[in-house]
This record gives sequence, structure tokens and C-alpha cells, in this order.
Amino acid sequence: MERDYFDLGANHAAVLRADIERACRAVAKKIVEDLFVSTQPARIESGPSAPGQVWTVSASVPSATSK
Repeated sequence: MERDYFDLGANHAAVLRADIERACRAVAKKIVEDLFVSTQPARIESGPSAPGQVWTVSASVPSATSK
């Protein structure tokens, strides 16, 4: 969800803090599900299908020799 910079900073950044807290809870829930509950690998997605959704993306780690 897009928010105005000044809205995020108002009231000691209350909206921003709430957004970050909500995101942390959603990511933590997804991590627990992926690591300890799910019996199938998560499908790799290119983006969220709904606001507030946590989704699995593909990432590669650069090798030590690529520097």
C-alpha cells in the first residue's frame, strides 16, 4: 500500500511503525509455515497477488569466486 511521506511520519511515525510491525508478523508466520508446517515447496511468484501478502521469490547467492 502506498502512503504519503508525511502521513507515515505523523504522530512519531505511528502509521509506519504499525506497517512495519504488521509486515514482521506476516513474514514470521510465512517463515514458520515454510520451515515447519508445509510439506510442499512454495511456488516462486513474481509479486504479491493481494495487498499485505508475503510471497516466495527466487534469489541467488553470489559465489565467493565472483568478486
